[in-house]
Amino acid sequence: MKIKLIMPAWPKSSLWGKMGSGIPSLSLATVAALTPPEHEVSIIYDEKGPINYDDPVDVVGMTGMTPVSKRAYEISAEFRKRGVFTVMGGIHATMVPEEAALHFDSVIIGEGERTWQELLRDYEKGRDNVKKFYRNDGLIDLETESPIPRLDFYRKQGFFLPNIIQTTRGCPFNCEFCTVTKFFGRSYRHKSHAQVVREIEAMDRDRFRGNEVFFCDDNIVANRNFLIKMCDDVTPFKINWYAQSTAAVADDDEVLRKMEQAGCKVLFVGFDSLNQESLDGIDKGHNVVEKYATVVKKFHDRGISIHGSFMFGFDHDGIDVFRKFIDFGMKVKLDAAFLTIVTPFPGTRIHERLKAEGRIFDYDWEHYDISTVVYQPANLSVKDLQEGYWWMFREFHTYPNIFKRLWRSTPSWLINPGSNMVFKVFGGRTFPKVKDKERFIDV
Repeated sequence: MKIKLIMPAWPKSSLWGKMGSGIPSLSLATVAALTPPEHEVSIIYDEKGPINYDDPVDVVGMTGMTPVSKRAYEISAEFRKRGVFTVMGGIHATMVPEEAALHFDSVIIGEGERTWQELLRDYEKGRDNVKKFYRNDGLIDLETESPIPRLDFYRKQGFFLPNIIQTTRGCPFNCEFCTVTKFFGRSYRHKSHAQVVREIEAMDRDRFRGNEVFFCDDNIVANRNFLIKMCDDVTPFKINWYAQSTAAVADDDEVLRKMEQAGCKVLFVGFDSLNQESLDGIDKGHNVVEKYATVVKKFHDRGISIHGSFMFGFDHDGIDVFRKFIDFGMKVKLDAAFLTIVTPFPGTRIHERLKAEGRIFDYDWEHYDISTVVYQPANLSVKDLQEGYWWMFREFHTYPNIFKRLWRSTPSWLINPGSNMVFKVFGGRTFPKVKDKERFIDV
């Protein structure tokens, strides 16, 4: 059987569609590893070139977040015209399986371990034996059921960070905007330390950037003992690694020391807001705004860069929220920032709340690109939220501001200047200049 796994492209009009993918899909690499060896499998990225719809293939599988779903539906339609069986999994399909089922022959809900192999076995018996929906009867055991992903598919595709590992799944928190707990659950599961070592050993670490590794766990610091042991295991490899974390880990000096010794260079930290009322309102009260400056300093003191994640448009946000961020980012010398507009993705609690309140006015999934306003904010006009975001994004990434933040305060020479310059260039191409910007400055 010939199987093609496809990552649909983000909308070309969006910032992320223009930037392209710097980090490959771990989910497709995992699905490829789950595919029995008697089948021929390949992975292609829609953004990297035209898809050959006439290539003889039996099964096409896709994954993706909400913004790529329309493109996924288009790709599926083309293959189905040619009699190819198509299946979709991933976050969007899990959140709206009935919708996805209108465009695909089959839908995998939740984690793909077990279900992908079950689907292939059913297909081999005949297409009529394949179910419309596949779902596991419980969360999988990462120590016994998740394989080493096939990262070899990405070695010649030019990704900025081609080496990617997921050591844990789930998150103990349940933030209103987040899809993680609905997809992976609130329980916190991890792979064995032996498998983490095997995955590093399996990486192509002799090529340019081969010593850079991204741990894509949603919250790598949630299990303290697991993280400490993992750091001990990782240290001998002398890799430079990046991960996603909560701000709370800054209170644990031993863990910070272990992470520094193990080669942690960058943490993507979900600060989310500089408004404590906003954080409390989305069930993220474990973040304390008053500690943010101290958090950044403690990481910097350990030689760890901080890429802060912030969202704008929460119910307690006013027009001053954009200027507050600029002032904060410059003051603490934030190495880089992932700046987005609050987006009520389907399946999240914030989506259901805003929908019930009649505040969502746009259900075109292409506009759910985390940079476009699709709902009515509580204390901002749609115009002020959209234009304030554009102004802030461009202002934070001016050449003088990038230089001031990174000068003598950038532990990671590779990713910090690169991230800022990418946002500078593509943000300038995507977001228009705001003419009456004084309303965001003089507040």
